[in-house]
Amino acid sequence: MLQQGRLARGLSQRQLAAELGLTQRWVSEMEAGKPGKLTERLFAMLDGTGVRLYAELDPPKDQREEPGDA
Repeated sequence: MLQQGRLARGLSQRQLAAELGLTQRWVSEMEAGKPGKLTERLFAMLDGTGVRLYAELDPPKDQREEPGDA
């Protein structure tokens, strides 16, 4: 889902990393689903509390309706 969002914005991993102040490697690992301590703990907490996490992809900015459009 993260990769789809990045690609929908027309960004490379390197560009997104620079925009967010991260490394390209970190972006690559997140997109690949490589677990880290933070994500492992987050998902353990979600599971332990019965909380579900959902993600959805916003349409590209040029396809979004702005307030007052109609």
